[in-house]
Amino acid sequence: MSVAAAHYLRAATPLVFAVNATASLVESERRQPARHLDFIDRAIVDAINGERPERVIVIEAPPRHGKSELVSRWLPAWYVGSFPDRRVMLASYSGDFAREWGRQAKDTIAEHGREFFSVALDRTRRAASEWALAGARGGMVTAGIGGGFTGRGAHLMIIDDPIKNAEEAISETVRENHWSWWISTAFPRLEPTPESPAGGLALVMATRWHEDDLSGRLLRWGDSAEGRAAGGVRRISLPAYAGEDDPLGRKPGEPLWPERLGRDLLELRRAMLDAYWWESLYQQHPGTYGRSEWPSSYFSEIWCDRSEWPDRFAASVVALDPSKGAGSKRGDYSATVFVGLARSTLWVDAQVRRRPVPTMCSESVAFAHAHGCDRFGVEANAFQDLLVGPLDDASSEAGGAPLPIDLVDNTVNKQLRISRLGPWLARGKFRFLRNPDTERLLSQLRGFPFAEHDDGPDGLEMALRVLRAYLRSGGQPEPDDAPEEVLRV
Repeated sequence: MSVAAAHYLRAATPLVFAVNATASLVESERRQPARHLDFIDRAIVDAINGERPERVIVIEAPPRHGKSELVSRWLPAWYVGSFPDRRVMLASYSGDFAREWGRQAKDTIAEHGREFFSVALDRTRRAASEWALAGARGGMVTAGIGGGFTGRGAHLMIIDDPIKNAEEAISETVRENHWSWWISTAFPRLEPTPESPAGGLALVMATRWHEDDLSGRLLRWGDSAEGRAAGGVRRISLPAYAGEDDPLGRKPGEPLWPERLGRDLLELRRAMLDAYWWESLYQQHPGTYGRSEWPSSYFSEIWCDRSEWPDRFAASVVALDPSKGAGSKRGDYSATVFVGLARSTLWVDAQVRRRPVPTMCSESVAFAHAHGCDRFGVEANAFQDLLVGPLDDASSEAGGAPLPIDLVDNTVNKQLRISRLGPWLARGKFRFLRNPDTERLLSQLRGFPFAEHDDGPDGLEMALRVLRAYLRSGGQPEPDDAPEEVLRV
């Protein structure tokens, strides 16, 4: 066997390279790779070689199970060594954390590059955050999420731990920023390879913190037309304890890496965490923040599509929460919420958007006319201080009849008002028409009272009060059509 062939066999994959260069990722002195790392390793290499169509892989595994060591240290060194003219980008929650993985990958090339790949570092470009190979175009650059990659391209993108802690996880602003960065900066940087002319490979690797974190959004994006056109998203979910249909073939309840983190250690960690964080971080079952007002079961059967939407309603209203005024926060959304009563169910559509007052008024008027609502509720102070002129102007420009406006006094504490939605949620009385606006409303509702924004739930609660007032004032629905809670709001 030639020396080159021998080197290739010793570095055929990132994990094989790591096992032959060090014992850090083996399960025992027998130097056998841990089986979950072997599974991840094979999935990555199959994608790089073009043997699977997905161009994004979401990897979920518990903390301290070797995933970052494999994917953020050994994979970049192996990839650049194997493909000297290709580039790697690595991003994390902070530039310093990402830079540390860049340093480890660089040091790995410095120590093992000549032996395994016949490559060496460029002496003029060997910073931890940006290094390159001598005599080739390949190398690696690192940055914190949100910056550092402008004007650059990569054949392999690694996103390792985009969320730093629980505070970031429950921040809607942080999650929105991560998604905007992915769409506008990260994914467009992927360049084609001979194995994948459509574009390189992105790996998003994280313990899960929240159902709407970057991993969660990517999984939903992968099911969309845009995501499928981009090649799709593969999910590799490896919980600490196996469930049914485990990808590794484990029996239910079997630990992921018993040689390093067996049952005793896992149970010790479970005892130190509340149930939500254990399920999210270790079992890869994220929801919203664990002490939210309502359990996730309240939201399991809440969506509908146009085919299910009623043709007529016994009564219907629209409420506008403008989120403008002295007490508003910069960046708040305005919420225009429709609630219609039909078949003992409350059907909901919404606009939950950041928009200037003229746009908010014109869109809300068009929304109300499109739904043919019986009443249009506006918070009294906001109407008198801000909206009376713009709403009248928007109605005139639309050429429709003046809106049947009801003024609503919001004197009760907002958190108490929104908590009144609980009985409908508990009894499954809501159906939300699925669209980006109602998804935003539901995200705020799931995270209440810890979500960063609550404009959508506030508008929904206000719409229910307007509906109650309308029903009691003479716009009577069919007998027994109104759930009892409606009349008690």
